[in-house]
Amino acid sequence: MSTDLTVISPPSWVQEAFKDYFDKAHMTDSSHSCITSAVARAEKTGPTPSTASAPEPSVKHPIDYWAATYDYGFEPARGVKNGDAVWITADLLIANNAWRMRHNLSPLLLEAPAPYWLATLPRTFTRRTVITAPVSHIRAWTALPDGLGERPWSQLSGGRVPEFRAARRNLRQLQNDLNQAPDDSLITINTHLDGISEEWCVIVKRGKAVASSGYCVHRSQDENSHDILTVFDGTRFHDSYRGIAESLATRAAQTSHLDDASIIVGFLAADGDGETGRGITQDSSDKDSSDKDSLNIVSSNMGLPNTTSSDTGSLNTTSPDTGSPKPLPSPSNPQPVIIEADPVWCTTPYPYETVEEANAFLRTISDSRLYGNGDGTFRKENGQTVAQAEIYVPDPWMVRHAAHRYDRF
Repeated sequence: MSTDLTVISPPSWVQEAFKDYFDKAHMTDSSHSCITSAVARAEKTGPTPSTASAPEPSVKHPIDYWAATYDYGFEPARGVKNGDAVWITADLLIANNAWRMRHNLSPLLLEAPAPYWLATLPRTFTRRTVITAPVSHIRAWTALPDGLGERPWSQLSGGRVPEFRAARRNLRQLQNDLNQAPDDSLITINTHLDGISEEWCVIVKRGKAVASSGYCVHRSQDENSHDILTVFDGTRFHDSYRGIAESLATRAAQTSHLDDASIIVGFLAADGDGETGRGITQDSSDKDSSDKDSLNIVSSNMGLPNTTSSDTGSLNTTSPDTGSPKPLPSPSNPQPVIIEADPVWCTTPYPYETVEEANAFLRTISDSRLYGNGDGTFRKENGQTVAQAEIYVPDPWMVRHAAHRYDRF
């Protein structure tokens, strides 16, 4: 498998996050022996006899073999080779593939969860009603389907467009906001989950969790609040949630035959006695109280940090010796829920705790690159056959926005 990585993204912080993987200053190896450099420690604590003379680690980690190229996406990415791992935002993928097709080049084929993945996942994983429907159907609705409540969350299933961001909408708002949408665009609608307090991103490679990171906490349980801190803000997380999130993501992936993806796992807020907090918000007209719904579903932002709703109080505290956030004490009886699944090739590069996890993330990006066999079938670089349903097909609404970006080239 190739260890050449091309990162195609306008925001410079995305490129800096990938560069941090190769710096390794914030990560440990799998035995948790710290590989933080003497320079990084000296910046925090001042030089000491031990740090001033401490050599840099001599162990060569698998991540050291990666060679990264960075592209801001101002023009078509002409240097991408067969075998390269590609991290790219969905809009730039659409633009590059439109340009490639105009120049008789093969499109970049990348793996992604099917648009109906969340809606077909068993309720034991989602704890809420989830429906995915084409715009043409939604326009004909006279009432929202049972179980969704009056103001469920709605978002484009295969990405995002500026005029239809993930938000809670009643039926009139939903239909009004879809006025300009193509009839065949797919919209995912979810019951609002009340009380999500913390979210984790789990990287799944070939159906198994290989890396995970806390993603965000919600500091207010007010459903209209956007008081959210992400891992990039130095937020603390319940470290005991890591194994729970990885286990749930693995079971969801294997149940649904999902191969490579990132899965967002949320945790319902717990009261002081360890009992689950408020749970699903349902309207009095909704009789099915078994809908443990609530979706602080973030928009499939296709590569940029998501937004949801959670709460763990004031969290900005770091450890004096390494600068790492202190884990929060864990409540009893955590209640996890699958929020969504996204392609790994546009998943935010989170600051993973270990070199092994960062390397696994890069390997999964590489694993999600697909190639046509010329006979209507597809394969991965390792020769594994891939079903056509696993190939990312952009939503027509996104295509309308992005396909002509490189027309002048």
